[in-house]
Amino acid sequence: MIIKNVPFFIAEISANHCGNFKLAKKLIKCAKKSGADFVKFQTSIPELHISKFAKKANYQIQNTKRKETQLDMAKKISLSFNEFVKIKKYHLI
Repeated sequence: MIIKNVPFFIAEISANHCGNFKLAKKLIKCAKKSGADFVKFQTSIPELHISKFAKKANYQIQNTKRKETQLDMAKKISLSFNEFVKIKKYHLI
């Protein structure tokens, strides 16, 4: 869909769903209520870019369990591929 000279409001959800699918859907609803035309998520496959030996940053240690790795933390706050497929079907109607 290409529409010239029309601004769009894109709501950045990023990873603010914290890996919670229900929260992701709630954030989409909130974006719609705010007038968003689209929403944007950050997606990744943590195993492809984070080493299992990577240490967490100090702020991450302070805000999460100290024993988990950077990779474990990233996995917990990520949605699965199948959840993103479901979100794609969850339109801003």
